[in-house]
Amino acid sequence: MSQFLLRWFLLVVALTLVVPATPLTAQTPEPDVTQWRKGPPTLRETFRSDLGAWGLDTGRNPARFITNGALVIQVEDPDQLLWVPYNQPFSDFYLEVDTVHVDGPLDNFIGIVFRLQDSQNFYLFAISSDGMFAAGKYVKDKWQPLVEWTTADAIEVGEGSENRLGLLALGDQFVLLVNNEELARVRDSSFAKGKVALLAGATTEGGITVAFDNV
Repeated sequence: MSQFLLRWFLLVVALTLVVPATPLTAQTPEPDVTQWRKGPPTLRETFRSDLGAWGLDTGRNPARFITNGALVIQVEDPDQLLWVPYNQPFSDFYLEVDTVHVDGPLDNFIGIVFRLQDSQNFYLFAISSDGMFAAGKYVKDKWQPLVEWTTADAIEVGEGSENRLGLLALGDQFVLLVNNEELARVRDSSFAKGKVALLAGATTEGGITVAFDNV
């Protein structure tokens, strides 16, 4: 995995041969999140034990592990993202997950990687503990934002803040939610299917710990 730079995407943006994202229009059939929330989920994960479904670390000092009924990610180094993938790929799905800022700077990444192909090709939806959200994609290890970092009142902020992320991926349409409030809708067709993963990341300071539960 390559290094990830500052939140304001002071990255090398040298994109070629990528499909540009376009906002939804009035003529586009819009995904209905309410319909996807009906009925029992096909997957429920409460992290009461490690059943081998998530790509956790092994060894004496893991950075990604399950403890006390939560999946925990610790990011020690600045300018770094770490994620834990689920071992099954998905195409269309609706996912919700509870997140908690446990420790570290509020200028951080807490989110969902989806349609993950490999460490250089994936989509990303993230919030920060100081009240912002963004979405984008990496294609051949080059970043392209789909939603620039934007302040959202729906995000709970501060140390120990808890937020429930929601993400609907339906074809080339994505709906981003926090605490049951819709933040944005975008379209992109770079990746049709791939794994999902839970993510935490640091910008200029490391030492971030995030916990996830109730997928």
